[in-house]
Formats: sequence, structure tokens, C-alpha cells
Amino acid sequence: MDAVLRNELEVQNLATLFVVPVALKVEEEQTLWSAFKAGSRDALNSIFVKYSRLLYSYGRNMTPDQNLIADCIQDIFVELWVRKEKLSDVTSIRFYLMRSLRRSILRRLSTDKRLLGKGVQEAADDDVEFSIEFNLIHDQLTAETRAQLQSAMGQLSKRQQEAIYLKFYENMSYEELSSVMDINVKAAYNLIGKAIIILRSVVKRSAA
Repeated sequence: MDAVLRNELEVQNLATLFVVPVALKVEEEQTLWSAFKAGSRDALNSIFVKYSRLLYSYGRNMTPDQNLIADCIQDIFVELWVRKEKLSDVTSIRFYLMRSLRRSILRRLSTDKRLLGKGVQEAADDDVEFSIEFNLIHDQLTAETRAQLQSAMGQLSKRQQEAIYLKFYENMSYEELSSVMDINVKAAYNLIGKAIIILRSVVKRSAA
């Protein structure tokens, strides 16, 4: 069954190249999730088509290994299908999937590198190379300002970079950001606040 489902997901993945996802209302997401939990393969395919491109983009900001990202995304959907009857309701499919992908990538990076003597989270965070393309995020900024921002991003920790990506690129609230990153809301505020202070400082020095 897993092999068949993986083949179907491969076909759906190609289909996403020609589909522009349309944002779903909360009620529509809940209806889609309920149909999926009830065993609808069409609902599973709809979720995959809608969110796989977003997940791939998010994954690319965590690791350049495209095969690893694709494997993790497929693993998530296979596991979802296998465990569908045991899953609880979710407030947002998008946040649920992004959090699942983040955990999956961190586990794979930790396992692949076989980093001994460290916790899983610490080891995985050491391997994550979170890069943000500010020319895509802030396409109205001048080339000079984009270069300053890109340089400033290098001064942030990897977790700060990820928090900035989720907050300003994915337009997440602090509550949503904290859920995806598995931290509390206060920690999310601190990550963003300290990151903004560093960014402002570096950009100001560059402009001087």
C-alpha cells in the first residue's frame, strides 16, 4: 500500500507544477480534513496538491538536499494516510504539515550526520542551513537594500532566521510560529525581537 501511495504522490507532485493553489477558508479546510480522516483518497490528494509546493519551499530553506525534502514530504503523507483514523482535528492543515515537515527534516539530518553526544534538537539545529532569498520576499526593495538585508541575515542564528522566514514570508502570527517551531509564544516574541534588533543594527551600519 505504501509503495502504491508513494507512486500516486509522485504523480500528484508533477501535477502541482501546473496548479496555482487557492487559499481555503477555515471551514473548507476543516471539511477537507474531516473527509481525509474518513478515508477519502481524493481529500488526501487535494491536501497534497494544495500544500506540497509550500512544504517544498519551506524545506529548501532548511536544507539544500532536494531528495531529502521530497522523501520527508512523502513520508509525512504516507504516515498521515496510515494514521488517519487516529488523527485529531486541526485548526490549520498548513501549520500542521509545516510543523510535521520541520520535525521530519530535523530527525533525518540528525540521523544522517550521526552526531554523537548531543540531543536530537541540538544536533539537528547544527546541520540546518536556513537561507532566505530576500529578493523574493521583498521584491520591491532596491538591490542595495536587499544586499544589506541578505548580509544582515548572516548575523542571525539559524533559529532566528527561521522565525523571520515564518513571520514575514509566511505571514504567521506568533502563536502559529511557535506551534510550527515547537516553542512557546514568549520564545517566539524573543526570537523575532532580537532578530529585528540585529537586522536594524547591521543595515544601519551598512548605510552609514
